Amino acid sequence: MVKGFQRFGAALALGAAAWGVHAIEAPAPYTVTVMGEARVDSQGLVLDWQPLPDEKQPPAFLQALRANLLGRQLDPGRDANGQPGEMEAGLRVRVQVHPAGAEGAAQVRITGLAVMPVVLDRPMRPYPPSVRHLNFAEWEGRALVRCRVGAAGECEQPAVEGVQDMPEAFQRYIIDSSKRWVFKPIRINGQPIALDALVPFVLLRREGVEMPRRR
Repeated sequence: MVKGFQRFGAALALGAAAWGVHAIEAPAPYTVTVMGEARVDSQGLVLDWQPLPDEKQPPAFLQALRANLLGRQLDPGRDANGQPGEMEAGLRVRVQVHPAGAEGAAQVRITGLAVMPVVLDRPMRPYPPSVRHLNFAEWEGRALVRCRVGAAGECEQPAVEGVQDMPEAFQRYIIDSSKRWVFKPIRINGQPIALDALVPFVLLRREGVEMPRRR
């Protein structure tokens, strides 16, 4: 089986200039999440990683991130029979940036990696009347949709997580929309395997209506 998330307690820290981060003015450390596609050998070593085309981080940052990911050790992917094999999968990278301060120069650290299917298309249905008339003020924010992504790349058994007291009508709307989403499933030795995907979205105000936005 493939573990969906792996933490790195002793993550490598590099000077920000080495990552192409030349001017960091944030008052406190912040986190950047970057999604890409990886190729991992049967021993769990990252052979290649390429950011998705829509990633908006600076090219120098993405190049430095790729260089630091190559050769990293992950839990090996295993096929349906439990045998290790070469894996092709989405790899989401969590990076923490520590701004420059009295203690020295800015630092950039890889703090976590998540293996998951890649989202190819995430259409949202128009709001039904049952949702348009809801008061969203009390529960706006970030939420997650958990999908079981099978060989066909479809979102199966979707469930909404991360927002308390969300009206049932909106949960039904999100789940109904998620059934139309398309993923690129993880492959072990060329064969697709089923794995959960966590898809974040953010509710933002637009002309008086809270709208789900991808993150």
